[in-house]
Amino acid sequence: MAAIAIRKARAADVAGIAEIHIASWRSAYRGILSDALLDSLSISEREESWQALMSGDGQSWLTLVAEYEGAVTGSCSLSLPSRDADAGEGTAEIPALYVAPLFFRRGAGSAMIEAAVDQLRGQSWRHMTLWVLPENERALSFTPGTASRSRAASKARTNGATCPTDSSRSQPISISRKPLETVPT
Repeated sequence: MAAIAIRKARAADVAGIAEIHIASWRSAYRGILSDALLDSLSISEREESWQALMSGDGQSWLTLVAEYEGAVTGSCSLSLPSRDADAGEGTAEIPALYVAPLFFRRGAGSAMIEAAVDQLRGQSWRHMTLWVLPENERALSFTPGTASRSRAASKARTNGATCPTDSSRSQPISISRKPLETVPT
């Protein structure tokens, strides 16, 4: 398999990001969220949302994409700073990490998290968190520090509506050291 490349997202990537967002949700959350909710997700609405996010100043939101043979296969977004009221100073957040189902477990997610850390390293950011649905076994096994020490809160959203499920926040991931480490709390 050719290498997966990570780069900053461009406006031309919005359609691919939206398609992956929907495909990833439908694959990862089937059996966790209602079929009606997953089937109602709209690629065109996701495109509008992603276009709005990516048209910002780039200071409070950054999106990276994974690319394989010229096609977008995943996206990872950073919120700077974390949107969580209880996040410590210097904490960024990954509010969106999506990989095309055909690329699950092929390194795109890990590569995007490493690239996100690299983007933040050397700046004032010391930690990074992300939210995962506790029923999402694939994400829990992949995400550093998420499983047993997570805190629950209603965070997952789609189309502006809170999903009827709690999410688990990972332990802060240190961005000052390599390799990635979770920070004890």
